[in-house]
Amino acid sequence: MPKPWTVVDFILVVLGGFLGAGVFTALSLVWGQGDWFLVLGLAGQYVGHLGVLWLLARRKPDSDLGFSIETGDLRYLPLGLLLQLVLAVIFLPLTQIFFPDGESV
Repeated sequence: MPKPWTVVDFILVVLGGFLGAGVFTALSLVWGQGDWFLVLGLAGQYVGHLGVLWLLARRKPDSDLGFSIETGDLRYLPLGLLLQLVLAVIFLPLTQIFFPDGESV
């Protein structure tokens, strides 16, 4: 019987996203300007999540995640990133209402 996915696996995937976002954000501070901060942070989060999922799947005897990723699915990655950016712009008026001085503290 294959080893099931556990809560620890979920936590590792989330931590991988945090680590990936942190590393890519640090790179944006070293190499880029302000606009790259958000883009590289989101890209790093994706890379971290998918990287940890890949490592965990390789460790299990039956590495079926319940879904498959084909090469044609890569076109959805930039669409997801674009959607996150669009949603951030859509919610910008709310941040100006709740934080009129531009700071949350």
